[in-house]
Amino acid sequence: MAEGGLLEFWPSLAPLAGTPQSPRVHPEGNAWQHTVVGVKAMAGLDLPPEADRLTLILAALLHDIGKPMVTEMVDGVWVSRGHAQAGLTLADEFLESIKAPAWLAKPVAKLVERHMDLAFQSITPKALKRLARRLAPDCNLAEYWAMVTADWNGRGPTLE
Repeated sequence: MAEGGLLEFWPSLAPLAGTPQSPRVHPEGNAWQHTVVGVKAMAGLDLPPEADRLTLILAALLHDIGKPMVTEMVDGVWVSRGHAQAGLTLADEFLESIKAPAWLAKPVAKLVERHMDLAFQSITPKALKRLARRLAPDCNLAEYWAMVTADWNGRGPTLE
C-alpha cells in the first residue's frame, strides 16, 4: 500500500509510517512497519473455524491506527498509551470508507478497541471472563487471541 501510493486513499493509515516505536519492544521499526508485519502474521495464522479471516486481517491492519495521535517520548522511550481507544474513531471511519457491512465492521472495531485489554497484566479466569463480556456479541476470545498473536508476531522475527 505504501510503496504503491495507495495510502493516499486512506489518510488515516499514512501517519503510521512516521510514528516511532521503542526499538526494544518493536525492533521491526515504526508503526507502519509493525502493521505490515502484523497483517502478514495474521494471514499466516491457523485460525479457529469460527473466525472470519477478513475480519481479522482488517483488525490487524487497523489495530494501531490510533498510535500517531498518542505516541510520545516518556523518559527516553516512545510510548503509545491509550492508542487502542484513540484509534476507534479512525478505524470506524476507515471501515465506513470501504463500505464495510456491520457484520464486518463491528467485530473489527471491537478488536481494535480491546486488543490491549490483557497487556501488562496477569491473565486470570476473572480477566478472561471480563474480556469475553466486553467482546460479546461482536467477537469472541478465539478471535481476540488471534489478534493479539498477530500483534505479538508483528514485532519482528527477534520476538516471535
